[in-house]
Amino acid sequence: MEASDHNNCARSGALLIGELAHLRNALRECEAYPHIRVVRDYSLLRRIGQLRYQQYVVGQGKTYKAAVLDPDCLIELTDFSGVNICAVEESGLTAAMRIGHLTRHQ
Repeated sequence: MEASDHNNCARSGALLIGELAHLRNALRECEAYPHIRVVRDYSLLRRIGQLRYQQYVVGQGKTYKAAVLDPDCLIELTDFSGVNICAVEESGLTAAMRIGHLTRHQ
């Protein structure tokens, strides 16, 4: 990869992260779906990380490198640059998804 290609990729990545931050700010909770939330604080992101840990590490025996030191919590670096959306019912957190950009490896 030439230096100009690398610089273009870095600029594109920064634009995508900025666009995702704009998307996070543009999304609003809706009265019709009160259980759907846009994650805007670490406490809710941590609950998602705990759910992922239970599903993937405990339940499926997979290994992942977490980006935080919280025990039994799977938060990845892309959680901080992406947009996380979750469903919270009376019984607790029931679903979560992350919107992010794909990085193509060449």
